[in-house]
Amino acid sequence: MRNEKRKKPLLKFNFDKSYLLPIFLILFFGVEAWSAIKTEIWGIKSYLPMIVKTLVLISIFCYFLFYDRKKFLMLSVLLVVFIIGQLAINPTFNFSAIGSFSKYLFFLLIPALVLDKNNSAQADKSFAIFEGIVFINSVVVILSYVFGWDVFRSYEDRFGYVGLLIASATGTYFYCVALAYYLLKYNIKAFRKFEFYLIAVSIILLGTKSALLYLILSLGTIALSQLKDLKKKIFTILIFFMIGAFSLYFFLQSSISKKITEEYGLITSILSYRDIHFANQTLPYIEENWNVINYLFGGLTIMSKRPQMEYFDLLLFFGILGSSYYLYLVYKFYKLKNLSFGSLPFFLILFLFAAAFISGNFFYNGSTSIYFVVLILVALEVSKKKDAISNNSID
Repeated sequence: MRNEKRKKPLLKFNFDKSYLLPIFLILFFGVEAWSAIKTEIWGIKSYLPMIVKTLVLISIFCYFLFYDRKKFLMLSVLLVVFIIGQLAINPTFNFSAIGSFSKYLFFLLIPALVLDKNNSAQADKSFAIFEGIVFINSVVVILSYVFGWDVFRSYEDRFGYVGLLIASATGTYFYCVALAYYLLKYNIKAFRKFEFYLIAVSIILLGTKSALLYLILSLGTIALSQLKDLKKKIFTILIFFMIGAFSLYFFLQSSISKKITEEYGLITSILSYRDIHFANQTLPYIEENWNVINYLFGGLTIMSKRPQMEYFDLLLFFGILGSSYYLYLVYKFYKLKNLSFGSLPFFLILFLFAAAFISGNFFYNGSTSIYFVVLILVALEVSKKKDAISNNSID
């Protein structure tokens, strides 16, 4: 009896979790859109997104403390890793790093809270809201290009429009998720939807190499999945390879890319100086400050030392053991084990993780987790339907 009492939640509080993701979608897109407009038009930095994310983070962590202590303990292990790494590099402890840790933690908290065994209840609500957000932002992106609204630009010094989203990195993952979402939910029928073409055009106008590469790889993959003849598959691969090569050439013809390529080489141009930053800033920082403990648990006191190549950033912050554990939690909380190896959902999500290597801020950006959960939801729905069809055919 005593053990049973101990397992009971410390507080009694029931609520319908199916409304959480729809609320998060509206809340995060809304506050970031307001922040982007306020900053660009009035030149006043808005702290509203940071305040909202902090309150959400604390609320979720407290929820796990009282209602799901297993997940609370799993996440607490990551906190211990972070503290060990920080103390190893600075015995006085650098409290400025807590903000960065909370960003990495946020990426795990959202799926840990909203994804459960029964996702159908929240799926329809979330899908409708997400499609509405995609439509609104895509219209803003296209109108910004047509009318030259600089307030919605991705960059100050080169081409690109991000719309109401807060940063180019957010835009990259937002549109990669949106594209994958439509391809998974509607499959080949996605090409009959007007919104799909809004997304494709917005990806081109976004001006990021990662998003464009994701567009080419995704379209190539779904084209291959619809073909059975080997010759047609080879021909399709060649066509999309040529499109990819042409797109890369197009990007490299911009004045900035040409200048970078001439001075530093093709790789630096593709990575937007990230390789140089890694060599000149990240590596010297590691050599000067790290010891054996840091290689295992990480340790970073100056956030500008991140090369913004996501997996290097993760290693820098959590070390070899900590990063491995972090990726395990991503695998577990996002239910990636439920994706069939070699399936369309598997490849579209794999491409997204690959894009993070050259884009950065995938795990670091709080909003990314909200949009990525929507993609996981639709991927799980598709996988469930295919399993049901397979089981019926066997019976």
